[in-house]
Amino acid sequence: MRRQLVGQNGPASPANRLFNWLSSWQADYAADLASQLSSHVLIMDEVDGMAGNEDRGGMQELIAVIKTSRVPIICLCNDRQSPKVRSLANYCLDLRFHRPRMEQIKAAVLSLACRESVTIGNHVLEGIIAASNQDMRQVINSVQMWCTDGTAADKEISLGAAGAQKNLRLGPFDVILIAAPLSESENSLTCSLNGCLQ
Repeated sequence: MRRQLVGQNGPASPANRLFNWLSSWQADYAADLASQLSSHVLIMDEVDGMAGNEDRGGMQELIAVIKTSRVPIICLCNDRQSPKVRSLANYCLDLRFHRPRMEQIKAAVLSLACRESVTIGNHVLEGIIAASNQDMRQVINSVQMWCTDGTAADKEISLGAAGAQKNLRLGPFDVILIAAPLSESENSLTCSLNGCLQ
């Protein structure tokens, strides 16, 4: 894109201070508007956290800035279904990214490990990826932690990965599948719900 990045973390800076900063930033470049604004982009990270107590009215301020700004604004969020983000989505192009598959993460981490001269077994890496719920950052951090000197054994890594499981939010259907797993032969619940809860 060849644009200069200007970023602010949404929840880290209260809305009024953030938008005062943005207004002053735009005013500083108003004299040379055509050349300056065409080479900038504003990245707002964690906009789903902007509607907290200290950021009251932050989402409406952001929408007002999007309506009037000549600078492209990229808004990033983790929880797209949040009611706070729904009003913002009407003023944005909604691009959704899906969690990478295990094979994609495994290929990237094995390539990284090869460049760092670290050998790690496929089954161990799959265990780390499954334990982190396919979170790329946590996988890289786990591999880095267990291979800091490059001599960690696969058994040590797999034992460590089992203890580094990521906390997840489970929906009602996920809980049912954990509490009463499906039998593979009958494709039905192996026990009644009351039996599984006891």
